[in-house]
Amino acid sequence: FSLIDANKFLDKQFIISASEVNQLLIDKQITLEELLFALLQPVSGLAIPPISNFYVGAIGVGDSGNIYIGVNMEFPDVPLNFSIHAEQFVVVNAFLHGEQAIKKLAVNAAPCGHCRQFLSELNGCDDIMFWFGKTREPKYLRDYLPERFGPEDLGCTDLLLKSIPPQKLSFTHEANDILEIRSNDFIFQSAVEAALGLAKRSYAPYTKSYAGAAVISLRRQFGAGAVIESAAYNPTLSPIHTAIIDLKIRYHSSIKGSDDNNSSNSLMKEPMTQAADTFQQNSTSSSDSCCLTKSNMFRNRNNATLDLSEICEIVLLELRDAPVKYSSVARALQATSMPNVVVTTLFLE
Repeated sequence: FSLIDANKFLDKQFIISASEVNQLLIDKQITLEELLFALLQPVSGLAIPPISNFYVGAIGVGDSGNIYIGVNMEFPDVPLNFSIHAEQFVVVNAFLHGEQAIKKLAVNAAPCGHCRQFLSELNGCDDIMFWFGKTREPKYLRDYLPERFGPEDLGCTDLLLKSIPPQKLSFTHEANDILEIRSNDFIFQSAVEAALGLAKRSYAPYTKSYAGAAVISLRRQFGAGAVIESAAYNPTLSPIHTAIIDLKIRYHSSIKGSDDNNSSNSLMKEPMTQAADTFQQNSTSSSDSCCLTKSNMFRNRNNATLDLSEICEIVLLELRDAPVKYSSVARALQATSMPNVVVTTLFLE
């Protein structure tokens, strides 16, 4: 199974169905672990790290057998804590697709402490098999985060990805008035509907601050997300973060689904091709090296990124009386990299 095969296989998707995975294993006569390691290089080529120039790719295998892809994303002109880590991306990807557990996780670099803490929220986290960097021997979270502080310390039993009943949330009268005014805006209405569905599935066991969000791009695409809390609080992902991840997934799919012969419609093509070229050039000298740097990736980063300037509206759904509000995240973006973005808040009850 060559890197060129991997490049083509990932061409239009951030999720690979169990049936596709099984058929590929049969056709290529490889193991699942071999597939994961083969995919890491092209996956890392989809990352957006304009600040660190450190490209991270992560691949998770769900209980369903589906494969979920994740990459790190960094955003100039905003605080570093707005960055999205590849391991977080994988978890959000699985969450958005209704996965109930992650069984295996491969990453091309060792996880930071932030991600190790975030992963401890997962349903069945102690059973997940991890492969990081060059290590081919699987390890477990207890190896990477011993004597950890986690959900059990705060009495949480409904863990992340575990199937639990959705919250009963509805819009306030004021929110319904806004929705009525924009009733003819199909994209806005679709984005709000998706955000409400995810808000009801919020993972907010510590504060009960259930919230959802949608981000709408200049291309009239949208991404929707929900808050995902952490027992340690700081690794928490706001609903705006998770909506941006969803937009990245949709953006990649739409770009790669267009005519690949037209460079203006193939913004994500170059890094994948370069990842394959780079791997082939370096395979004889460092075949087990996974990390890509600025020198061997993205010769034209402007043709490979989805940046915050492409977002024209943030729609935030949150409880009026919640102890934690995420409107401050939206205001911070308005004040820095997105001065022209419209922020619409719809309160829930």
